[in-house]
Amino acid sequence: MAEHQIESHPDGGVTCTACGRTWKRAPRTMCPGVQVYRWGTAPPHLKTMSQLKRAGLKLAEGQEPVGCVIGKAVYYLYDGRQAVARPPATLAQLAALEKARAVRMCRDCGRHVRYKRELADGLCKTCWFEYMIENARTRAIQWAREVLMEPSTIIIDTETTGLDDDAEIIEIAVIDIYGKVLLNTLVNPKGTIPADASAIHGITAIDVANAPAWPEIHQRVETLLRGALRIVTYNARYDRRLLDQTRGLYSLPPFGVEPERFECESLRRVRW
Repeated sequence: MAEHQIESHPDGGVTCTACGRTWKRAPRTMCPGVQVYRWGTAPPHLKTMSQLKRAGLKLAEGQEPVGCVIGKAVYYLYDGRQAVARPPATLAQLAALEKARAVRMCRDCGRHVRYKRELADGLCKTCWFEYMIENARTRAIQWAREVLMEPSTIIIDTETTGLDDDAEIIEIAVIDIYGKVLLNTLVNPKGTIPADASAIHGITAIDVANAPAWPEIHQRVETLLRGALRIVTYNARYDRRLLDQTRGLYSLPPFGVEPERFECESLRRVRW
C-alpha cells in the first residue's frame, strides 16, 4: 500500500493514476498500487491466487499483480496468461495434505470441516448436537427410572396467578408414582387472578370462588411434602418458590422440607 497518486479534475474531483479510482475530495484510504476492479468486472484472464491454484497454475518467478478487487480485504489479481503450470504434488505433500484433512474430519460422519476449531471432541456441529440430544435422552431415561424406583416419590403440578414475587398458587395437584391422585384442588387466592394468567391456564375468579383458601389445605400439602423423599415438578425452582410464597401470604410456618428433595425434568436438583 502507498499514497494515492492524485490528479485533480477541473470540476473539483480527483483521480488516482495508479489505481484508477475517482473521488469528489481527497481520499483517506491507501492505494493498492494497481488498477482496482469491481467484483465481476475484471478481464477473465486476471485471477486471484486461489483461482490460479484451482486452475493448476502458480505465479511465474517475479510475477507481480496487475489489478485487485477490494472487499473486506484487498484481493490482488494476476495475469493468468503469465502463470506457469503447478507441478504435481509429491508423495510427502500428499501425505501431509491427508494428515491435515484427517484432523479436520468428523469422527462420526466423516465430513471435513474448514477449520479444526469447528470440531467439538472430534465431532462436527451436526453430530455434536445429535450426540448431546442422545446423551440428554439417556440421562433423562436413567433419571426417570431412579425416580420411579423410589416408592415415596410424588409429582406436583401447580397453576398460579403469575410469575412475580406476589404471585400465589390457585390450583395444585399431587399424584404418586402409580398415578394415584393424592390431592387435586383449586385454591381461592388472597389477591386477584390477572387476565393474562387466566388466558394461559383458563382459571378465573368465578372458578375459585367456592374453592378452599390455602390455609385449609396447607396441612395436607405439608404432610405430602414431608412424606416424600423425591418431589418432582415441571420447574422445581419456580414451584418451590410459589409454595413458599403462598404459605408466606398467610404467615404459615415453613414446610421444613429439604430443598434437595425438589427435582424437575431438567435433571438438575435445585438448591435454595
